[in-house]
Amino acid sequence: MDRQKFIFNRRQFLKTSAGAAALLAARRRAYAFYQSPGLQKFIQPLRHYLNGGLTLAAADNPGYTKPGATHYTINVGKYTDQLHPNLKPTHLFGYFQGAPSTGKHLGMTILAAKGTPVQITFKNQLPAAHIIPVDTDPFFYNAAVAQNAIATHLHGGLVPWISDGGPYDWFTPTAAGPSFKNNTTLTPGSDPIWGSLPPGSGEYYYPNNQSARLLWYHDHAHDITRINAYAGIASAYVIRDPFENDLNARGVLPSLANAAEIPLVLQDKVFINPATIGAKDPSWPLPVDDDFSDLWYPHKYEGGASPEMLLSALPGTATGRWDDHGPSPFGTITPPPDPTVIPEMFGDTILVNGTVYPALSVQPRRYRFRVLNACNARFMNLQLYEMGPGGEVTLAPVGLEIDPNGNPVLAPTNAAGPAIYQIGTEAGFLPAPVVLNSPPRPIGYQSAAAPYSTVGNVNRYNLLLAPGERADVVIDFVGKAGKTYVLYSDTPAPFPGGDIRNDYYFGMANMTSIGGSAGPAAGFGPNTRTLLQISVVSGPGDAVSTANWLTQIKTALASRAAELAPPSQVGAFKRQISLNETFDLNGRLIQMMGTNVSLYTIPATSKTPAAPFFGRFLEDPTTEVVQAGATEVWEIYNNTADTHPIHFHLVNVQIVSRQPFDPDQFPNIVFTGPARLPDANEKGWKETVRMNPGEVTRVVMRFDLPALPFAQPTSDRATLGLPAPPTGKIYHEYVYHCHILEHEEHDMMRSLIVVGNP
Repeated sequence: MDRQKFIFNRRQFLKTSAGAAALLAARRRAYAFYQSPGLQKFIQPLRHYLNGGLTLAAADNPGYTKPGATHYTINVGKYTDQLHPNLKPTHLFGYFQGAPSTGKHLGMTILAAKGTPVQITFKNQLPAAHIIPVDTDPFFYNAAVAQNAIATHLHGGLVPWISDGGPYDWFTPTAAGPSFKNNTTLTPGSDPIWGSLPPGSGEYYYPNNQSARLLWYHDHAHDITRINAYAGIASAYVIRDPFENDLNARGVLPSLANAAEIPLVLQDKVFINPATIGAKDPSWPLPVDDDFSDLWYPHKYEGGASPEMLLSALPGTATGRWDDHGPSPFGTITPPPDPTVIPEMFGDTILVNGTVYPALSVQPRRYRFRVLNACNARFMNLQLYEMGPGGEVTLAPVGLEIDPNGNPVLAPTNAAGPAIYQIGTEAGFLPAPVVLNSPPRPIGYQSAAAPYSTVGNVNRYNLLLAPGERADVVIDFVGKAGKTYVLYSDTPAPFPGGDIRNDYYFGMANMTSIGGSAGPAAGFGPNTRTLLQISVVSGPGDAVSTANWLTQIKTALASRAAELAPPSQVGAFKRQISLNETFDLNGRLIQMMGTNVSLYTIPATSKTPAAPFFGRFLEDPTTEVVQAGATEVWEIYNNTADTHPIHFHLVNVQIVSRQPFDPDQFPNIVFTGPARLPDANEKGWKETVRMNPGEVTRVVMRFDLPALPFAQPTSDRATLGLPAPPTGKIYHEYVYHCHILEHEEHDMMRSLIVVGNP
């Protein structure tokens, strides 16, 4: 076997891509992680609302709720939950009501109605020490933010800025960040907006003036979002509206009422085996308890070898996770600390709804699945196949296709599962259903110059979801009784180039000599491709045929055409935003947003001249200041080799187009091909958008603020770098950022300030 084909060499991608010189100075190599114990697949049921696995929040009435709002009191604390029969209990952070012993991973789903506000008291009950290693290096970590800080963000919500849960909206049981306006005392007393609140709590108000959709709420505290979310501080939030209620009542949509609406929250994790952690990760910085199967998270740069050295290295000599490099535009480099922030987190074990490799039984009828990719960094390309012998998927090369690193592209030979009908995105219903999985489309790559994309980008996929994206889909199991299917994903990690050591599946090559896995046994993990087993049992079918149902749903969605129309671009202000990466003061890869104007300069070396760098830190002066009610078009140029899912707080956007350009010549814009329209299942509104390497993605949005029953104070955070707001106006503080959580915090996030009425 040719070892070169099984070694990650990102430079091969860069040398055949637009912008090679610009990207080459800022790349890393992601290697294999500490590995979870091999857990048997599909031996426990999928948790969901109907079997008590995913808990719904219960409303209360504490006496300080705004008129017309439904109130909840939700604790944020530490608890244990058993996530697989062969795992011991796992320590987690998360949401719960009552005692910590009631906590369930991903618990406290909220069902809301359009037009009925929700008000929540979040009580911080976290311990002082985190359950995940914390990077406390001053360059990256805000020392004022304690390890038990939280900030709740309703992802996708049209909410007041003081309830947005931005990175500076953090609070602990005794302290708060510079943007926290949700309980100004943090001790018993009277708050000017909320009234008398419990100590150590934050009050959040969600107007719910949005159409039906799946949102989610998760932590967003500055510098620890990635580990807070990984530890479990996340849950679902569903808004219903009259349109959806009518479709449910008429049976057009499968619903909770007929046990056919099921969420699917996808995550990847790594679990510690106490018997092996000392030998396999001797520098693990937290205590290990034999009575628990706790979460592992990558925590250091291990050095290793350059790509050239990797290709010639003897077996066993190139096992590091990431190398540190330079030069940095920010100063002289010193070695990274341990623990440290890392470029991305890729787990080896898949959880669906907080259950490891679960199984689901369905009847031969239609089901609605509300799918959320809640991974830190792993993309998903969801497909359905019939389960093969031994409960596995058989893979074979797709002709002579190769990935950007020269590895053969593999796809299942199993028979295709039923069609997937996508009817909505994270921002509500689509204008028309989109048929997927008919047939399934495994990942494929642009291997030669083409007029519409950059070499090495993904150009074939099925239901592709980046972290933070959601899909509302219907799957018809009519006539499928006795069949067993597997929900399958084959995305590379990182995306799109990938390192095959982050791709775990039955039949993979043994990569232990280069720091990878030997591969799982049949029916066991680690496995990142087989996510969920779906068995179709006998039972009643649907009264309406699939053909008639398609007519019904097409007619229903078409009736929403007016509210799905994009805002006019005539006279809209246009901005140029750039996505960039380089190395920080510790030589770690850092991803950053910026404009087309550079603040920093990459220093010259013996091989490269000095060059402008367009990325900016979150703390740099704000450049995106917009007027309430304004429509703007943003052109976002990706100068990196990663696809970045950019998430916009406050606003929904519509994708106008994507177009390849030459990053080598940025900020001079030289297009290398024509623009193309968004995918069929990206039409309508979105709030998390994939930005591909070497492409500009154009989005249009209108910056409307929510109507509120109270006035808000202005954001007065000194680091905004702005003059005082105009008389009678305030600064509404939001952010936009990459939703790869390690990118978001280091440092691909920027302030978004809306100037409007209080």
